[in-house]
Amino acid sequence: MFPALFCYVAIAFSQPVQGLRAMSADQVASSISDTIKQIDGLYASHFIRGGQEAAAAFGESIAKDVSSWESTLVNPEVSRVIAEGNALAALKVVDDSDICTRNWGAPCPSGWLKVGNAHCAAPVSYAGGCPRMQSFNGRSIALRLKFANDCDAQWPCARDCASGLDFDTCPVGWVDDGNGYCSSPGNGACLASYKFSAMSILQREELALVCGFEWPCRGTCTENFDAQCPEGWVNVGDDCLGPRNYAGDCDFSITTKGMSMLQKHALAETCGVRFPCS
Repeated sequence: MFPALFCYVAIAFSQPVQGLRAMSADQVASSISDTIKQIDGLYASHFIRGGQEAAAAFGESIAKDVSSWESTLVNPEVSRVIAEGNALAALKVVDDSDICTRNWGAPCPSGWLKVGNAHCAAPVSYAGGCPRMQSFNGRSIALRLKFANDCDAQWPCARDCASGLDFDTCPVGWVDDGNGYCSSPGNGACLASYKFSAMSILQREELALVCGFEWPCRGTCTENFDAQCPEGWVNVGDDCLGPRNYAGDCDFSITTKGMSMLQKHALAETCGVRFPCS
């Protein structure tokens, strides 16, 4: 049973912490149990195919693995990460009502970008399962609340800056390490590095509250209607081809050749797209 335990611990705790909610005791027990069953099954398989000698050789290989796991677990840097991860998991899991008072009158969900006068575009990291382009004009608070719950897209906090928060970048004062990771320059109560791109907007809000950092305000954008295609669209000949996640009201292929600035502005409004910022 010991090899299974070492295997589980090494794998489970050597990975970066990516959220606030830890695994439940039942999940941990199930994972350990599954690992033990796999190793027991491998022992039996080696014994059936090669007899006691093959089973003994397999046992020696497991022992070598255990030795390498032990050296990993006693590594001071790994121990530090485990300790910080355990400390974070022990913190209170923040309920949404504890985070802030929501501004249900805001035109778009938190982190979403207002496009034109009527549409909202989801941030790059959005994975809530709903179309990435929405219009909330005329929707009641009840319908906005339903969207927030069904699509994992909460509305901004009343204290947020008027332009909204930019969750596609790193928190204020943090360093972008690439691949969705950001690292903190100071010694806070939480981990020094997180893969924020793997978190929902709500998880990022929770982490900011628990760890005491802030997200930057989203900057303003003056659209460049001299560009041939909307942002994220690809120019192919005289046409602009939309990305696979486009969920607006127009076709995936539009032609902007010969359009005036006013016509492109109308196109952006109708199709729920945005031209690149100038």
